[in-house]
Parts: sequence; C-alpha cells; structure tokens
Amino acid sequence: MKKHFLSLLALCLICHLSLAQIAITEFIANPNGTDSDNEWIELYNYSPTTQNIKDWRIKDDDSGDVLISSSNLFMGSGTYLILARNKTAFEALWLGGIANAKVIQVNFTNANTDDEIILADNAANEIWRLAYNGGLSTGKATFLEYDHSFCDPVTNWGSKGGTVINLSGNDAASGTLGYEKNNSTADSEVFTATNNDVGSPLAGDYSPLRYCGNITESGNGAWTRIPCECVRINDLLVENDYTTTDLSSLWRLEEVLTITSVNNRGLIHTDGANRLKTADFITFDNDRNLEEVKGFNSLTSIGILWLRDVGKLKRTSGFPVLKDMGSLLIWNSDNFEPLGLGGFPLVDSFGISIRQVKRLRDLGDFRPLPT
Repeated sequence: MKKHFLSLLALCLICHLSLAQIAITEFIANPNGTDSDNEWIELYNYSPTTQNIKDWRIKDDDSGDVLISSSNLFMGSGTYLILARNKTAFEALWLGGIANAKVIQVNFTNANTDDEIILADNAANEIWRLAYNGGLSTGKATFLEYDHSFCDPVTNWGSKGGTVINLSGNDAASGTLGYEKNNSTADSEVFTATNNDVGSPLAGDYSPLRYCGNITESGNGAWTRIPCECVRINDLLVENDYTTTDLSSLWRLEEVLTITSVNNRGLIHTDGANRLKTADFITFDNDRNLEEVKGFNSLTSIGILWLRDVGKLKRTSGFPVLKDMGSLLIWNSDNFEPLGLGGFPLVDSFGISIRQVKRLRDLGDFRPLPT
C-alpha cells in the first residue's frame, strides 16, 4: 500500500531540494585607506536550511567575475559570510585581529563611483544583484535595511545603466528604504573599525525563512497572524476567526502536516495557499460560510481532505496538479452544486465519503485512477 502520510524526516529531505536563498546585505566600496585591503561584501543566508556556495561567483555587468570558493563552503540558516579582499586586514580592522572562519578572501573589485554586485550560483543563475551610481560616502558601509522582508524578497536591485539603489531614500525596486548608507539611515548594529570605517559586518537584525512547529491561533484575524516566514508548519490549528475571508496569509507555506480550520465563520473561500505542495490532513470543520475550496495550485499530495459541517459549500475547484489523495470526505453540505465536486485531475485515491450532500448528482471532473 502506498503511504500517504509523510514523516517529518521526509519533509526535511524535500526541503533541502529547494533553491538557494542568499542575499547581499552589506558592502563597503569606498573605505578609508586602501581599497584592495579594506573592501568587503556581506552575504546572508535567509533560507531555512544550510546552503553550500561552492563554485559561486561575484560578478558585475562588465568584466568582473571572480570565484568565491572552489571548495565546499556552507552557510547555516540565518548566518553571515564576509567576502573580504584581504582577510587579514578585515580581521585586524573589524575583529580585533581575531581570525574568523566566516571571513574568506575573495579578489573582487568594487568601483567607487558606479558598479554592480552580482551573486551567481554554480549554474550561473543570478541569485542576487544590486547596482549603485555614485553617492557612496568614504568609510560608510551600505546595508540592506532590516525591515526588508525575506518572505518575498526583491532580488534584482538594478544595473548601473538603469535603476540603481537610492542610498538615502526609497529604492525603486522595492518601494521601501531598501539599501541605505550608514550616515543616511541609522543601523542599529553599527560599530566602527580601527580605520574609522563604519558598518555592521557579521551583524544584523534580519529574519530568515524557517520551519515552524505547531501553531495555534484563535479569534478575529487569527489567519492573518500566521508568520509569513514559515515555509513549513507541523500542525496548524486556526479557530473562531469571524473576519478573515481567505487563506492569503499562507501564501509562503510550502509544506504542512495538518491544517485544521474550526468555526472560522469569516472564511468564504480557501484561495491563497498557492505554494503548498504536500499535506497529511486538511480539515475545514464548521466553517459555516465557506463557499468554495480552491487555490491549492501546487498541492500534489494529501492524505485526507475533510470538509465537515460546511453548510454553504458549493464547490471544489482548485487542485490542478493533485495526484495522490488518501481520502476525500464531504459531510453535511446541503448547498453543494450539482457538479460542484471538481477541480481535481486524475487522482490516486483510496476512498470517497459523501454524506448529507443532497444536491450533488455526480462527481464532476473528479476521476480516481483505476486500482
């Protein structure tokens, strides 16, 4: 028998297959002293997993193109890495001469006037890019403002011949402060190097994407309080929310063991969880105003989908890539339309249980695979 219930271990293995999520969070291109000794770039891993940046490169749109490391180079979730033109000089200026494995020497060059900084992976995919066109103050680092959300981050901050970062105001790419220099916007983590450069290398106040455990929310607005940085949740229970009409707060969620929605009378439809790929158990119970179950556009596997005491439910329409479902249960929905059970492609399903669904005439386009 095929197993429909994914273990936590399996979920972890799946997560490690996701694309790398590394940001350029700070740099100094016009330091006090010698550029070849004192320039540096800070990287930050905002993904929920450790990333290996072996064979990644720092580039610009001209001829600049240097290898970061030809050996395995791992960055843990929520950690920083400094690419320093001179590792020894950086450690002397910023770390009191103490060697740090999170500082590596890379022979890049940043122009003082206008340039791009492009981070590319080992397949030449651009992971992050930014561009500046003047405005750099001597000895002042430029940092990504800490309110920038990594839930859906801007990763393209322009090119020097077009849109560039605004070092003292909102950036066009994000509509927010974005990249700022330390003498324009205060950096809460800032400190001063021995050459009087100012920055916050290896420090910051960012929130990475993460794997969340069990989450329970109750009361009006409960759905909206699910943290957007949660890409995986073990068990999610939401109840007694009379105001939230959809699941748009789950737009970043990719994997979940269980979703239990109870007595959420504001819920009208389930659109919003568009990135959810796998789930063991999804239940909508006594959500009395729920009219349509839809929007699960990436869901490929589910153990049980249970729609119980959802009296206004009219139809299901949003499972375009679902291939594997253990059981479908629809109980007590007198308003289900005659052809309301739809939105499913060919599905490997063990069982269907339909009770007190008086108007349903047939299964619409729901077609279980033959056993």
